[in-house]
Amino acid sequence: MGASDSIEKIKEIADCRILFRRFWPTHFKEQGNCFCPFHEDSTPSLQVDSTFAFCHAEGKKWDAIDLYEAGTGTGRKEAINLLADELGLTNGNGQKPVLLTDAAIRYLKSRGIEREVDRFIRAGARSLNGNPAKGWSESIAVPLTDWTGKPLGSQILPLDGGIKKFKTGTPGKEAFFRLKGTGPVIVTDGVFDALAVAEAIPGANVCSILSAVFTGKLSCLQGTDETVILFLDNDGPGREGDKHAASLLAGKCKLRSVPWCLAPEGIKDPNDLLKAGHADIIKRMVEEAEERQD
Repeated sequence: MGASDSIEKIKEIADCRILFRRFWPTHFKEQGNCFCPFHEDSTPSLQVDSTFAFCHAEGKKWDAIDLYEAGTGTGRKEAINLLADELGLTNGNGQKPVLLTDAAIRYLKSRGIEREVDRFIRAGARSLNGNPAKGWSESIAVPLTDWTGKPLGSQILPLDGGIKKFKTGTPGKEAFFRLKGTGPVIVTDGVFDALAVAEAIPGANVCSILSAVFTGKLSCLQGTDETVILFLDNDGPGREGDKHAASLLAGKCKLRSVPWCLAPEGIKDPNDLLKAGHADIIKRMVEEAEERQD
């Protein structure tokens, strides 16, 4: 990939809001303008969208590379290389990688994910080619972070429905998949469950803990001002995870759980609800989530 191609692809994929929140968390605001870190800003004057930041006080504009360069204190060339690598835009040989193949997009649509495909791509999801000779099937690599947004690796989701796994070196017990949005933090078991909730509730603020056995990582939410809604699977591990999360968070944040009694009998997770055509029930379950007092 040439330098100009890298720059354009970075601008296409990188989310300026995520970068800004990572580097200037005390200046970031979920809604409305943010405080500009580049001058003394007594009133929020920085508009931060997914593709740019613009200071209305100074009349200056920054793209994702500008923000990364300022946030890391690197030069522009190094910022481009580091951010391209972070976004998975190089494979070590300078070749242009595949983001999501047609097969991957068809697979997402088979799981009811249509509107959120673009948001998933912007979050950094990309395809991994299969190698039948070595027993590898085509997969989707999903970027994972800690709660603050620091990259921690990825989870590999095979398109043939095979076993999900973490990329070597990824700390699954610490990592999250997140699609930041507005409203309460809606916590699901898996990535497709998080995407299903986002599909049913456009712009939702969702995260996956990647398995109910990793519920303990939610202890990072103790003391948060955000409302947390648990939308874990309605099966044995999910119900145990819900209880464990409640024991960790009850009284330490605004905690709610969805009422699974609203779901049709036999459906046990958000993605199955979406595939069955029940986006309206997902939305209702979130709206009617019940306060936990455990």
